[in-house]
Amino acid sequence: MGRSVLGAGRRRQGARLRVPVVPAPEPCAWRPTGTTATGVRTPSRPGAGRRSVAAVTHVDVTRPPSRGGSGMRRALRDHLGSRDVARVVYGAIIGLAFVVALGQHPPSAVQAVGGIVATAIAVALAEVYSEYVGEEARERRRVGHKEVRLYLEDAAAVAFGAGFPAVFFVASAIGLFDIDLAFKLAKWTGLGLICAYGFAAARLAGLGLGRALMHMAAVGAVGVALIVVKALLH
Repeated sequence: MGRSVLGAGRRRQGARLRVPVVPAPEPCAWRPTGTTATGVRTPSRPGAGRRSVAAVTHVDVTRPPSRGGSGMRRALRDHLGSRDVARVVYGAIIGLAFVVALGQHPPSAVQAVGGIVATAIAVALAEVYSEYVGEEARERRRVGHKEVRLYLEDAAAVAFGAGFPAVFFVASAIGLFDIDLAFKLAKWTGLGLICAYGFAAARLAGLGLGRALMHMAAVGAVGVALIVVKALLH
């Protein structure tokens, strides 16, 4: 009987020594807003969550993105960033060379218009044909319709640059000014067009004003050389 009483006393002492251990929350553990470390939800300020969500998700979709500048400026930027620039400059150099050559023995205004337009068309067709043949020889395949359309667009830019001086001879033919002024305008505007493209390209490439002017002078030196040679041989 003494042993049973002693055993019962030991069991009661062990039972008193058992203390449930509650794991402590990690100090840096993330928990949702409005809850305690044990996961019990706490009351929050009414409307706070709704205002924060609205502040994040509110987007004004009624206003289109602003690109800045007028439509003409955007068109100019698009043109300067296209393949047409190289073709127009190429055509302008050819047109300037042809006008300078015509000045050796000046024709009538109508003949000058015909010669300039014919030269522009011939150069454009030569551009298309050379690109077509070169593509077939290089890629060993037939050229598709999309590529031919691209060649025609490039050729149109070349024809524009080469045929632009014809405008002044058309004006001379209808009596706005004489043929001598038409030649002067055709030469110097062609040179100005070449220089303007050179300057714009340099500025778009990030060059400063001084270096852009030097770049413009280097590009325009071709046209200046043609005009100077013509003046020396006249």
